[in-house]
Amino acid sequence: MLKFSGILEISLFCAIRTIPDEISKPGDFTLMLAAQKRRYLLINLALLVGLTVVLGSVRHYRDDIHPANEAARIYAAMAIVDHGTVALDPVFDELDPGWRLTGQPPNRDVSKFNGRYLLDKAPGLTLAAVPVIAALRFFNLDLGFGDLAWLLSLMFCALPTATFAVFLQNFLRKQGMGPPWLSVALVLATPWIAYGGMFFGHAPAAVLIGFGAILGLGPLVKDGGKTTRGNAFLAGLSLGLGVLVELPAAFLAVFITVAVIADRRSRTRLGWFIAGAALPAIMLFGWNYINFGGPLTMAYGHKQDAAFAVYHSQGLFGISWPKLTRLWGIIFSPQRGLLFLAPWLAVGFVGAIYSIFDGKITVGWRIALATGALGFPLIMAGFVDWMAGDSMGPRHLLVSMPFIGIGVSRGYTLAVSEAQMKWLHGVSIGLVISSFLMCAVGAWVFPYFGQNITNPLFEVATPVMLEAGFLPTIWGRLSMLPVVLALALVSGIIFWFSSGFGNLKRHLAFMVIIPIVTATIHIGTASIPSSEGKNRQILQSRAMAFELMGRDDLADTIRTALRKR
Repeated sequence: MLKFSGILEISLFCAIRTIPDEISKPGDFTLMLAAQKRRYLLINLALLVGLTVVLGSVRHYRDDIHPANEAARIYAAMAIVDHGTVALDPVFDELDPGWRLTGQPPNRDVSKFNGRYLLDKAPGLTLAAVPVIAALRFFNLDLGFGDLAWLLSLMFCALPTATFAVFLQNFLRKQGMGPPWLSVALVLATPWIAYGGMFFGHAPAAVLIGFGAILGLGPLVKDGGKTTRGNAFLAGLSLGLGVLVELPAAFLAVFITVAVIADRRSRTRLGWFIAGAALPAIMLFGWNYINFGGPLTMAYGHKQDAAFAVYHSQGLFGISWPKLTRLWGIIFSPQRGLLFLAPWLAVGFVGAIYSIFDGKITVGWRIALATGALGFPLIMAGFVDWMAGDSMGPRHLLVSMPFIGIGVSRGYTLAVSEAQMKWLHGVSIGLVISSFLMCAVGAWVFPYFGQNITNPLFEVATPVMLEAGFLPTIWGRLSMLPVVLALALVSGIIFWFSSGFGNLKRHLAFMVIIPIVTATIHIGTASIPSSEGKNRQILQSRAMAFELMGRDDLADTIRTALRKR
């Protein structure tokens, strides 16, 4: 039965593997038990620290460049701490004293209601940032925007992501499910590697929704034990907080609630589950009332920017009927495709489909995997603004990543023979390496993929990396530390999965061949600019990337050339 006594504590401890039959003396048994505990505690601690360092080391922000999405959340927290109001107007006055004369606020990604400019996003990250900013003010620590955004990203995105990765791996191992590299790959070889180090709501929402599903539904297999009252309460709390951080997560929260009700093991604790979700719901309703005058009035209905307002006026706050073109865009396209950046996740979709008909899986998990891994992407295919601004991959799909990851573990059960398993392992490792390389380039060079560029990974991020390297890190001269540590983690799990050197030659071959083939195919999708306008968009995006990296000299060279032309 799954026990829970704090997110960090359970992430550091894992199940003890089956004790060998040869151990017969009580003293030997105790020593083996203690040794196993110490070993897995160290493994979990190393994984927690390693992933946190990899995700949290990269500096995505500068003092003089404020990305609209992340900055709006920070401005709202500053307004509460420094001015005692939820309105962004006094913060805008500090940033740009003349903005009222032009009528254009310094950040267009906001809402407007009763003449006040307000946060247009879920308030979870803003509310989490309030005590941090208040503490900095109390100790007279004046951090610039870049340092503050990095600190908040480390605390509320990188560390929770690493914690959940350890938790998920232990959860699957307890049930004899693998592969053992799954949680590391789920973070480092998907778009999660970008959003785990940036102050968006997608990574913490994915963490909270993942915790809520696992705690609320318990083990995947039948007869795995009932959900405790404490777990049910924490499950509801996690799901509610997930919605408080990222509003589209409400769809998944509803799906999981239906799964809990349908599963006889978990519905006996439904009252505790609802009680846990009540507090975040009250917080969200209260925030809506203070900002927009009604508990059910959402910020999306008061977008200040005309283009954003048009998007969110269609359907349910911008979510209409799904379209095949949008589904293709968020799954396969070079612009935002999940499988374009992380092709190994295809096993997750296959595993989710397989789980629907797998009688060994509980009813609750069959519903959760079907709706989380398959249904949620279909809903997001109805999002009118499916590209979601300048962003890397389908960022709104990140919240469903825990379900796709668990689907991968189920997909591996489809291999019926040892030979099939070896080939599946080898191909998967090659695809994971390929996905890691592509996602790392996007995340650590320029994760703001432009909407008008066909293949931003190979038309913008890769050329910029070849000319200027990666984004700065907190390690100064050791700026390559996150890259080296990430490679060490990936290499370690490959060695572990290869059972030593037995299958290493096969896996090394896949590690080299598959990334080359994948990169060749992906480069082939890059468009050849057929017009002056298209070429200018690519060059302007590269200039923005150089600027974010602190290479203003390279950015100025491009912009000077564009002005001359």
